[in-house]
Amino acid sequence: MTDRPKNKGGIVVTETSLRTPRQTILLRDIDHVELRRPLLLGTLPVAIGMTAITMRFADLLTWTEIAILIVPPVVATLIAAEAGVLRLSSLSLRNQSVWGRHRDLVRARDAVEAALQRTRQTIHQTKPPVTDPNPQA
Repeated sequence: MTDRPKNKGGIVVTETSLRTPRQTILLRDIDHVELRRPLLLGTLPVAIGMTAITMRFADLLTWTEIAILIVPPVVATLIAAEAGVLRLSSLSLRNQSVWGRHRDLVRARDAVEAALQRTRQTIHQTKPPVTDPNPQA
């Protein structure tokens, strides 16, 4: 099998490792891969709340005040939707986190999961068959 790197937005995934500009993680150490958008939980309720309050008092506000109250939280929510964190867990890694653009992290997660699947299939295929040391006649 080739060890051809797959570059996913600054994250290079090979058959044996995941490299970022700051760290290299061996795939054999990874037990669990998780992808989240943590900033979205904080910005989405604020954007919804500000929009609701602004619409409630829209008859008392000018267009510029409405824009000032609605646009920044919506823009912050759109930016937060682009940010993501890829968490790699195992006993030896202790929850390493890789931050980046969500779409790049989705591709990196898919590449990591595919490499892990191929590695696990190879391990299971190369295991010798279990034989009984004491054959019964």
